[in-house]
Amino acid sequence: MIRLGSKWLTVLIVVILFGGVGLSSALGWWATENRKVPSRYTEGEAAGEYNPADLRGSYTLGEVSDLFGVPLPILAEAFELPATTDAASYQLKSLESLYPDASVEIGVESVRLFVAWYKGLPYEAQADTYLPASAVRILQSRPLSSAQQEYLASHSLGTPASTQVAETQQSTPLAQATSEGTHTPSDRTITGKTTFQQVLDWGVSQAQIEQVLGKEMPAPTTVIKDYATQQGQEFSTLKTALQALIDQVQP
Repeated sequence: MIRLGSKWLTVLIVVILFGGVGLSSALGWWATENRKVPSRYTEGEAAGEYNPADLRGSYTLGEVSDLFGVPLPILAEAFELPATTDAASYQLKSLESLYPDASVEIGVESVRLFVAWYKGLPYEAQADTYLPASAVRILQSRPLSSAQQEYLASHSLGTPASTQVAETQQSTPLAQATSEGTHTPSDRTITGKTTFQQVLDWGVSQAQIEQVLGKEMPAPTTVIKDYATQQGQEFSTLKTALQALIDQVQP
């Protein structure tokens, strides 16, 4: 049996430890930081591609650009980031605070839609997902279907969608956005101006709301979107959970 002195034993341990780390790094097994990677499509023509529907508020525009190949300047222009903003480190969840006075939501769901349609990836848009006018203009320069063009014509926040879209396409049954970015939501639908009191009025109990919040409900007059921003939460996530409760209550 070979006996090693304490000096050589220490050297051997160091070699094994750092040698193993080096080998793991070379083989891609060792990661020094947590990388966010969205899920991929599992079927269809886009199989194997990253799925924008899996983007979360913690992603930055820089990460979105790297993952999906959308130029960072395009993303910054689409969502009207101020010129002094570091677009690469800008988190998607911060978009909700960039449009505080909008009656419709511009947030993570908007980025999912923009990225998918910009890249020609399959994505089913929701009736309450809106895009800034600049994002609409960029998408209208891409090869879109007539249904997608119809959607953009009525889901632009700010300047109306391009006049190149036929008036017949603008008669979509989805909620209409005006030149000021306002729209007329259906009754019992949460928007960027909805308060907790309205949710209560629609039949949801305070206990149910607090179960969603995970804490005591704030003053009933608090706007839900403002609350989400103050708590560092995604408005879209909170809205979806509360809307589900509203939909369960008979009007």
